[in-house]
Amino acid sequence: MPRNPGDFTPAGSESVLASSYSAGPDAEGLCEALDQLLASKTFSRSGQLKRILVYLRDAVHSPDPGAWSETSIGLQAFGRKDFNPKLDTIVRVEMRRLRQKLDEYYGTEGATLPTRLRFEKNTYRPYVEPYVPDAALSPVIELAPAPVRGDPFWLGAALGGGVVAFLAVVLWLALSNSPPPPRVLTESPLWSGFRSSNVVIAVGTPLFFRSKDGFERNYGVNFSEDLDTSDRLLTHQPAFPIWNLLAPLEDVHAAVNLDRFLRSLKSTVTISPARQISYGALAGKRTIVMGQPRTAPLLIDLLADQDFRPPDHTSGRHFAGFINMKPRPGELPRYPGWSGNLLAQSDESSPDYALLTSIRLPDGGEVLNFFGDRVQTAGYIARRLIDPVFVSELNAKVFDKTKGPYKSAQVVFRVDYSRSSP
Repeated sequence: MPRNPGDFTPAGSESVLASSYSAGPDAEGLCEALDQLLASKTFSRSGQLKRILVYLRDAVHSPDPGAWSETSIGLQAFGRKDFNPKLDTIVRVEMRRLRQKLDEYYGTEGATLPTRLRFEKNTYRPYVEPYVPDAALSPVIELAPAPVRGDPFWLGAALGGGVVAFLAVVLWLALSNSPPPPRVLTESPLWSGFRSSNVVIAVGTPLFFRSKDGFERNYGVNFSEDLDTSDRLLTHQPAFPIWNLLAPLEDVHAAVNLDRFLRSLKSTVTISPARQISYGALAGKRTIVMGQPRTAPLLIDLLADQDFRPPDHTSGRHFAGFINMKPRPGELPRYPGWSGNLLAQSDESSPDYALLTSIRLPDGGEVLNFFGDRVQTAGYIARRLIDPVFVSELNAKVFDKTKGPYKSAQVVFRVDYSRSSP
């Protein structure tokens, strides 16, 4: 099904260099980097990604610039006959997964390597670059400093994030043990798979940038592929991306409550920034992802086959809302996203639309995700999902036990903020 997941190239485009390519002094280093990836544990179970790596290694010595095109990769790496990039998204999807997997590899077993495999802008052509740790960025998680008076730049940082998600673990230590949960919760299809399990609560984190003036946030820059647009969108330069610095206070509080609830189900819980969770890491595990796909990139691929999914992503443009691929009578084809200004976001007369998705993966994993466009919506939905009255109504309206176990379920909520409470 056509979609543009915002990877290296727009849907249907070709990435072919204008000049011919010949193996130069970098070819040896490039082959070595690809061989390291193929021999790594990180890629050992990723058959599709290893196909790409093998293809790239063979193409290093090719004099044909078309070897790096989407069509060539689709035809030769994946064996797709009559491959049409306008109709088949496998290359864009798998290349996006490859980049996420590279981040995972260089953050773990490849962390000490002196070079990194990267891709040239708007192409699928790889290169290697030296890795120099950025000493200017402290690895310690910290809160934003006090704002400078009269500088509206700080308003975005103050609204975008409040507390580090990692603090949820510390806060839990001060909480007492929870009583056994009501039976309506433990037997709900929504929660039954999370009993006596190892659960990861992944909290979405907005992308902030640090400059000499402090922190800045722009809703058109969310992913690594958006970094090329940051120079024209950010007001403070030079600025460096900070991926997992801040999380909304509402999400941190909700994560603490979910932690207590899951422990009452005899489960162990780990709280992590959602940007550190890869698609492959979901295999065989129970994962709760809190946040919009702009703060949790793996959701773009995870929801790609669902009826309700994120919209197409374009670097530099605000990424919000979700679309309805099969609207029924009375349903919207797209649930509005944030209009792009702070006043509209805080307008109490405008409702927010939240999406709840429960997916049982073929590899035994199970994922629960919920998000809205307002920062407080995900936390609000999290509170309702452990409310026995609310879950009882949800069980009756959504989960039909007579049809057996479901593979995926989605629920759209209209959250009204015009009252004293949502």
